[in-house]
Amino acid sequence: MSLWMDTRILRPTYQESGHIYCIVNKSYEDWVKVGMSKNPEARLKQYNNYAPENNFYFLELEKVDYYKLAEQHLIQTFTKYTSESLKEEWFQTTQDKAKIYFSETVDTLEQYIHTSCIKEVNRIRAKKEYRKNKRREYALQRDKARKKKRDEARRKKRKQNKIEKKRRIQQHMALIKLLTNLELLNANR
Repeated sequence: MSLWMDTRILRPTYQESGHIYCIVNKSYEDWVKVGMSKNPEARLKQYNNYAPENNFYFLELEKVDYYKLAEQHLIQTFTKYTSESLKEEWFQTTQDKAKIYFSETVDTLEQYIHTSCIKEVNRIRAKKEYRKNKRREYALQRDKARKKKRDEARRKKRKQNKIEKKRRIQQHMALIKLLTNLELLNANR
């Protein structure tokens, strides 16, 4: 697979290689299980542990890069074409149709990964933009709070100045009254 986009943007677990598969069982006619595994033989053995006749087998198996994304794409492809599914990985369809859906998934996997990279880039940009807007919002709130605090301090200072001015005027008035009374006393003597 030669992708024409830098996939390092994807999470490291999405960059791993593994297998995608379709498993069928003769006892469950027209049902297909799709999934992913790093060790598909061990996965098949797990299914056969629960089947008395060991009759699970791979209908399709493909080693792919970006196997977790490939499984997402596989499930989406099967979901698109089948109306009935169980637990998102079991689909009611014929084996012939399952092979076609599986081939379509493999054939369009590169485009799906490319689209996933674009979505991831957009998600990261949106996250950065969100953080930037939050920082801007917090800065505005902080500036607003500082301005409010400054304004309150100025109002408090003006109020104190008015009180102080009023007190000085009262002191002056009391002093003038005292002086006037002293002059009247001196004049009456």
